[in-house]
Amino acid sequence: MKSKVMLISFPFASATVNQFILEMVEILDPICEKLFLMIGTLPANTSLSDKVTVLEIGTTLHPSGTIKPIFWSHLLQSLKIGFIQLKMCLLFFVRRSEIDVAFFYMGGYAVLLPVLAAKLCKKRVLTTALGCGSLSAKKAEKKTIGAAMAFFEHATYAFSDIIVAESPAVIDSCSLSKYKNKITTKGARFIDSEIFQLNRPLKDRMNVIGFLGRLTKDKGVLDFVQAVPLILRKRDDVTFSIGGDGILFPNIVEILARNHTTANVKMEGWIPSAGVPSFLNNLKILVVPSYQEGLPTVILQAMACGTPVVATAVGGVPDIIIDGKTGFIIDYNSAESIADAILRALTSPELDTIAKIARRLIEERYSLNGAIERYKEILAMG
Repeated sequence: MKSKVMLISFPFASATVNQFILEMVEILDPICEKLFLMIGTLPANTSLSDKVTVLEIGTTLHPSGTIKPIFWSHLLQSLKIGFIQLKMCLLFFVRRSEIDVAFFYMGGYAVLLPVLAAKLCKKRVLTTALGCGSLSAKKAEKKTIGAAMAFFEHATYAFSDIIVAESPAVIDSCSLSKYKNKITTKGARFIDSEIFQLNRPLKDRMNVIGFLGRLTKDKGVLDFVQAVPLILRKRDDVTFSIGGDGILFPNIVEILARNHTTANVKMEGWIPSAGVPSFLNNLKILVVPSYQEGLPTVILQAMACGTPVVATAVGGVPDIIIDGKTGFIIDYNSAESIADAILRALTSPELDTIAKIARRLIEERYSLNGAIERYKEILAMG
């Protein structure tokens, strides 16, 4: 029997979050009897099937640090998180009789109240472990905030019936081993390999080293920027491209000026979803120097585009990046290690072969049909 599912996303102020949740709708739609989507605000011109009922929360959480002073920003965030959770509970209660599964796909530490509401209504609760925001916060030197986030994250996991991880390595990286009896590691989404494909052979690309993601400390972008002059000392045929936006944008511009590397680095700003395949096809190498991740979608997208990836071994990264075979691993989150890994990749005689093997891995393991079959199994779990 098909499930009646409410797919729930906390309304973070991120277009990427909306993209991920809509991709999950594509997976669940064919295998659900009914599908409710609770989301901040549905993006304009989104086309959904008649089976999907949208419940808009209508309020989004502002990004950390966008309001000054920082203390006030954090206080407002805390108050807004509580308010949003109450709105989510209300929306849930209105439709509770029409569902049997509450799937909290995006939210982590910020969905404890609606998780409790779902449990009180005797619904089966699924939550995802996508990267553990508390660890990211702690590694970004926000230890008090990280400790608070960890408390709420683990309370959410404790009340969940099933915890959905994107790959086996996430269990250890997010300290989830104590929940091993209710964890599935089959929760990866999918990559549309017709959109993300090899459009420009690697041998025809310039030596452009790229970064694509939020410009925040936990993404390692500052370490990447500090690695730029180290690379240029040994290679004068390399340029850099940084795609994304965030609170560190002015800091990056300042560092580039201080290191006299402004002319070598192109700041692309935010790149819409439609422009990502082209961006990735213009790179010789994509760098993902994160401090904490789940299974980064940008890595899968780059591999599908035939772009070799250099990444830190965090979260689910070791499950897809095998050093020297499907990509390259950065030993430490430091400018020196990032520079060494990039230079090693650039000089690898197997670079083209590595890119082809990585592309084949995406086609075999991360197709839409494969994701649908995996989520059939997840929804059937007791």
